[in-house]
Amino acid sequence: MLNYKIMDLTEPDFQSLYEDYSILIGILLFLLVVDVVLKLIALWQSARRKQVAWFIFLALINSLGILPAIYLIVNRNKEKFRS
Repeated sequence: MLNYKIMDLTEPDFQSLYEDYSILIGILLFLLVVDVVLKLIALWQSARRKQVAWFIFLALINSLGILPAIYLIVNRNKEKFRS
């Protein structure tokens, strides 16, 4: 005999959801913070260096931290900000 469990979808159980996925939620929050920090640093540096094309690409393209990291690596040895 098959025994099926029927899920109760009337009330969401957020406590159970958090307990089941707490590690995943923590990793995602950490990655979100890293992405935002990298993006802000890259945007700030590209604006200070008057690199309009980089600023536009960094502002418009959501690349999960890849594009800001590339920008920061490529431009790390360039001379300091020009006034």
